[in-house]
Amino acid sequence: MAARDELSQLFLFVFNLDVEVLYIQRVLKDAPFDKKDAHLVAIAGNCVDCPQTDRAQ
Repeated sequence: MAARDELSQLFLFVFNLDVEVLYIQRVLKDAPFDKKDAHLVAIAGNCVDCPQTDRAQ
């Protein structure tokens, strides 16, 4: 039973994390930095070309 409770807690954590990421992506248009700056986080590149933020643009 404890393993089931841990799995339920993990599921809720992942679900809530996903909701937070979606929220952040939606407010990206209001970000206080230049979304076209590929050097902001060099390994990630710029926000405009990121396929993960296509719903936010």
